[in-house]
Amino acid sequence: MQKRKIRARNAERDFGPKYGICDRCDEPADDIVSCPSSFEEVKDQILCSNWFCSDCCEEMFEDEGCQSDVGNCDRATKIMERKLQEYAKANSYKPFKKLRKAYVNRFGTFAVGTWGTSPATPDDEAIFVSQEGIHIFEGDEAVIVRTDSVTLSFGKDTIDEIATTFRELGSDRNGYFFLKKRGILGVNGIGLWAVMTPFIESSGLRYYTTERERFVQKILEGHKFFGLSKEDGVVVVDLERMSFDWKKLTDKQFEELCSDIFHSLDEIEDVQITAGTADLGQDIAAIETWDTLLGRSKRKWTIQCKHFTTRKVLPSDIANLPNAYSQLGFDVFCLMTSGLLSPTCYRLLESWRTDRTFPFTVRFWDRKKIENFLRNKPDIYAKYFGE
Repeated sequence: MQKRKIRARNAERDFGPKYGICDRCDEPADDIVSCPSSFEEVKDQILCSNWFCSDCCEEMFEDEGCQSDVGNCDRATKIMERKLQEYAKANSYKPFKKLRKAYVNRFGTFAVGTWGTSPATPDDEAIFVSQEGIHIFEGDEAVIVRTDSVTLSFGKDTIDEIATTFRELGSDRNGYFFLKKRGILGVNGIGLWAVMTPFIESSGLRYYTTERERFVQKILEGHKFFGLSKEDGVVVVDLERMSFDWKKLTDKQFEELCSDIFHSLDEIEDVQITAGTADLGQDIAAIETWDTLLGRSKRKWTIQCKHFTTRKVLPSDIANLPNAYSQLGFDVFCLMTSGLLSPTCYRLLESWRTDRTFPFTVRFWDRKKIENFLRNKPDIYAKYFGE
């Protein structure tokens, strides 16, 4: 009888925390709140919703995915804020001084926050990419954003890291938004958002050009594979393709080719072939300059070159990165090979890349990636593969 009286009071249209019976654990509590993610129903001609205590809210947040409604629930927002704070501390994220309750990852490449705050400002509103005037293309290396006045490229690797962060916090990314005035791309998640700055492209639209070429290449390959014709409503002109005879290059020439590739990158300031450090996994050293959310920064790259034309790269071919890092102190390790990676080598590099305990990140360029890049660099191609 007593519980029925308390439940009757639950039905009143007062949605602040109050004393009542939790509809999940069926126990009285003095902090029950109406749940916006549960369905309302009419009981005895009164519109009722479900009411839960804080302990049950915590359990449902973890088990039932109610974080999809955190924008409507102060309690769920606070739970997500606490989870993000704990996650930031465990993964060496720093508080983002420009915005409360948001955190910058250890490389300064992106900031992440909850729906309890927003990266938008009154004079720079968040524009969703589906809206008129904002166009987006997600490529292999970069996400390209084009507006009526500017085209910007954002790192696909960084977006993948954001997606990983969202998943580890029990969320998923579900779209992009753009802060037009500041040129910042945002990633929306369930209860979370993240923002990042574009690549530095001082001499043109390299990433735009590269992704465009890859897109055209996929069209050509698909056209040939599926045998498309004008009857399918598709007309494709297949241009003469470049050929790559990797066997004509020596190990030294391959190192020089890799060095020239890095010299051609806008964001790279200094590239040096480093004889004598190959046993530590370094054939080339480079310095990258880029804009982060905390300002302009520099990263040290260590590049290891493997000129293999008859076999794949194995884990035993790669230096032990934790040991090499202790002596070289790099921020990014990059493997470049004229061959392909064995499955075990790929898994090893991926495990290093995703290990948040390492103070460096991992990149790799295999034969396919190098060839795709050289198709947009005819001067470098001619130097090493021209007749």
